[in-house]
Amino acid sequence: MKRTLVLGLVVAAVCGGVARGQPKGDTIQDPILIAALPYHVVGTTLGFRDDYNEVCPFSSIRAPDVVHAYTVPPGKDLTVNISLCGQGTQYNTKLFVYQTVYTPGYPYACNDDYCAGGKSALVGVVLHPYNIYYIVVDGYGGQFGEYELEVIEKVAETCSPGAIYAQPLVNPDAWAPSDQEAGWAVADNVKLSAPKWLGAVRVWGIDRSWSGGNWRDCEEPDMVFDVGVFPPDGTKPDYARPIAQYKDVAAARSATTEFTDGHPVYRYDLTLSPACSLLASPNEYWIEVAGSGTPNDCWFLWLNENGNGVGDNKAYYRGVFPPELDYDMAFCLGAAAGLLADANCDGTVNFFDIDPFVLAMTNMPKYMSQYGCVQNCDCDRNGRVNFFDIDPFVKILIRP
Repeated sequence: MKRTLVLGLVVAAVCGGVARGQPKGDTIQDPILIAALPYHVVGTTLGFRDDYNEVCPFSSIRAPDVVHAYTVPPGKDLTVNISLCGQGTQYNTKLFVYQTVYTPGYPYACNDDYCAGGKSALVGVVLHPYNIYYIVVDGYGGQFGEYELEVIEKVAETCSPGAIYAQPLVNPDAWAPSDQEAGWAVADNVKLSAPKWLGAVRVWGIDRSWSGGNWRDCEEPDMVFDVGVFPPDGTKPDYARPIAQYKDVAAARSATTEFTDGHPVYRYDLTLSPACSLLASPNEYWIEVAGSGTPNDCWFLWLNENGNGVGDNKAYYRGVFPPELDYDMAFCLGAAAGLLADANCDGTVNFFDIDPFVLAMTNMPKYMSQYGCVQNCDCDRNGRVNFFDIDPFVKILIRP
């Protein structure tokens, strides 16, 4: 009896000491709490125990793990990305999630090598209100070290209000290098119900380059693009009759909450000047967007939109055989900004606009070379510049 009691006290003391000595986050019973999203933290698994192991498809046995926990507030489901793909992650990771309780062998979500370098991420995980989710940062094959954990709500990518054509990024699963310096360029077709003035383009893609027989990660924040607008030639662009071409257009780059092939997706917004008029009949066109940076720099890899019912699942890959792609690209076309009757493009409407307006009526090529803001001359807003714009132009000019 005495021996049993003493042994029990020794075991309790040892186990209690271990429990008290372990850092917060060692187990699901004592996780590191996530107060709100977005959540970003840099930590380490060094000094933690190996409490959990899931196979997806490889084991994390003998690797220490850290537990973070988030309770979803009342309201609606949240779709989140959980990522260890940041530069702060210094080892080959594993990542898995339990919903509400510990379910060994049946995690709610699990990933091993979503990103390059053996880093893990879970993309598009749906979290339900009132439930608690235990996020376990683990390692492959006994590995451990510093990690960078990010949990962010996934935000749907959209086109800007007033877009004249909208085919935004939705669940992309394919991409094509579209880069003039690499010798390739992708075009997608557009069908409009009426003539429109085109002034902006938005595209989504990733930055990578091909080197030594492998894709390598890179980043080119000052990416520039070539944009072409072409009439159709059967089922492909008519490159011999360009409607408009823009060279080295600077792009404003924005981060998104999307990942593709383990790489962050960026949104690029391009402003076209002078604005291009889409006046051909029928109103079908091909839009080509291609990176035009320095050779051997990052290439622009244009992502598909993969939205059911959007587009016709056809794109054209110039420089590649066969050139037909069986998916649509993700992009938006924005209307040209401008001030009606401001024919000389100086931001005001006055009698100095008369001569430029007359020039647009009589010699459009010369007008475009001198001014270029042709959409301002479309005073009746019908997508064309012709003599029917004269009366509206005069009314705007002499209005009190």
